Amino acid sequence: MAEEMSEQVALETVNAGLQMLGAGQLGEAEAVADAVLAARKDDLMGLYLKAQCRRVAGDPETALRLARKLAKARPDEPVIAVLLALCVLDTGDGETAIRLLKKVQDEGRPDADLSYNLASLLYDKGDRRGAVDAYDRALAVNPDHYYAIRGLAHTLSELGEDRRAEALALRVTGQVPDDPVALSVLCRADVRRGEPAKGVARMQLLWTQNPDAVNTAIALGRLGEAKEATGDFAGAFEAWKTANDRLRTHFADQYAGDSGAYSLDAAKRVRAFNEGLSPSSPKPQGDGPAPVFLVGFQRAGTTLMEQILAAHPAITTTGEDASIKPLVDAAGRSEAELAELMKGDPDRMKGLRKAYWKSAGGAPKPGEVFIDKLPLNMMWLGVIAKVFPDAKILLALRDPRDVVLSAFQQRFGMNSANYAMLTVEGTAGYYDAATGAGTAAMRAFPDLSVLEVRYEDLVGDVEGQAKRMIGFLGLDWDPSVMDYREKAKTRTITTPSATQVTEPVYTKSIGRWKDYRFALEPVLPTLDYWAKHWGYAAG
Repeated sequence: MAEEMSEQVALETVNAGLQMLGAGQLGEAEAVADAVLAARKDDLMGLYLKAQCRRVAGDPETALRLARKLAKARPDEPVIAVLLALCVLDTGDGETAIRLLKKVQDEGRPDADLSYNLASLLYDKGDRRGAVDAYDRALAVNPDHYYAIRGLAHTLSELGEDRRAEALALRVTGQVPDDPVALSVLCRADVRRGEPAKGVARMQLLWTQNPDAVNTAIALGRLGEAKEATGDFAGAFEAWKTANDRLRTHFADQYAGDSGAYSLDAAKRVRAFNEGLSPSSPKPQGDGPAPVFLVGFQRAGTTLMEQILAAHPAITTTGEDASIKPLVDAAGRSEAELAELMKGDPDRMKGLRKAYWKSAGGAPKPGEVFIDKLPLNMMWLGVIAKVFPDAKILLALRDPRDVVLSAFQQRFGMNSANYAMLTVEGTAGYYDAATGAGTAAMRAFPDLSVLEVRYEDLVGDVEGQAKRMIGFLGLDWDPSVMDYREKAKTRTITTPSATQVTEPVYTKSIGRWKDYRFALEPVLPTLDYWAKHWGYAAG
C-alpha cells in the first residue's frame, strides 16, 4: 500500500523532480512522478511532472492525454495551458496550440510565460505582428522577462524596426554580453545603418561554441553578412560555414540519413525514375479545377513572385504548406510505389485530386486562382502532371550559382532538405537532383503548361513580369498588384525573404556568386551545366 503524502510534501517532491528533469535525469524525475501519483492519485502536480517526463521521453500521446486531464481540472491555469499547447504542438498541430494559448491569454489571468510561449508559436507560424503583440503582453506582466525581451528584439529586427529592437537587445547584453540573439539584432542594425565594421567588431563577443546551437548559427550568419558588407568575402564564407557546421552537428540525429519525401535521396530517386519515362499526354480528369504550382529552388525568387501574385484580388496563395502531401504520400518511398502511381489509374487520380483539395482547404471558386507555392515541389512535377495534367506551372529561375550560394548562406528552419544544404556540395547536389527531376518530368509531359520567370528579369521589371504572370494565369490585370509590398506587411511569410519582399526590389545580388568563386570551385562543373541549360552566361 502506498505511503500517504501531504499536499505540501507532494509539492516539494514534484519541484525536486522538475529540477531532476531540467538536469537531464529523466528516469529519476519520472520515478518521482510515479511515487507522488501512487500516494496521491490524480495529484495535479504529479500529473504535470509525469506529462513533462513523457514529452521528454518522446511519448507525445501519453503526454497529451495527461495534459488534457490537467486542463479539464484547471482550464484557466496558464502553466497547464502552456503544457497542453506544447503537447498538442508535439503532435504537429500548431494551429490548435495557438488557439489554446490565445483562449487562456484572453480569458484567464495575465501570465508572462503563457504569452511568451504564444509569441514563440506565432513567430514560427510566420505571424510576426501577432508575435510582437504577445511579447508585449508578456512584458506588460513581467517587464524583466529575459526571453520575452530578446524574442521581441529579434522579431522587431525581422520586421525592420531597428530602433526599438536595438534598445531591447542592449537590455539583454547588459545582462548577458555574449547573448547570440541580441548580438544578431545589434549586428544586423549596424549593417543596415551602413556600419558593417562596427557589427563585425561587436561580434567578437560571440562564443561560437555556445550550447544554443541554433541561435549561435543565426548570429554567425549575421557576422557573415557584416563581413561581406566590408568586402571580406573569405571571412563571410567562413562564418557561414561555421554556422552550418554547428547546425549539422546539432541536427545530425534527426536528419542525417533521412530518406523522407524532400530528402536528397528522394530527389535523386525521383530524378532517376523521371528520366526513364517516355513522353506522354495525360488527359484532364474534368472533375474540378487544377491548382497553379509555383516551383523552382530555394532563393530563386519564389517568395517575391508569390507576394506579387497574392496582391491580385482573384488569387489565393498557400505560403509554403503541405497541400501536396496526399500526392507525395501516394508516391511512396520506393520506385515500385512511384511506378504504380504513375500508371495513372483514373479512379485513383480522381481520388487524389479530391484529397489534394481537402488538404488545401477547398477548391477555388469560379474565376479565382489557387497558387500552391513550395519551391522544392519542382522534384514532384511528374506526379503533379499525372494527377493534374491541366495544372499551370510557374517556374522560378535564377542563375544556379547565385541560388546555391544564397541557399547555403541562409539559416532556414530545419528539415531533411535544408539539412542536405548545410554544405556547398550538398546544396549543389540537391539543386542538381531536384532540378534534374523537374526537367525530366517536363520532357516526359510536354503538354504541361509552364511559364519560366527569371529572377533577374523580375527585379529589373516588376510590373512587366507581373503582367506576364497574371496573363499566363488567365486573369485580367489589376493595378493593385503593384501595391504588393504594403500588402505583404500584413501577410504571414515564413521564409527568410519575409522582410526583403516588403522593401524595394534591388539587383545587387545578381552575379554575387563571382565574389565567392573560391568557395564554389568544387561544384562549378555541376552549376555551370545548369547555367548553360537555363541560358545564363558562362562564368
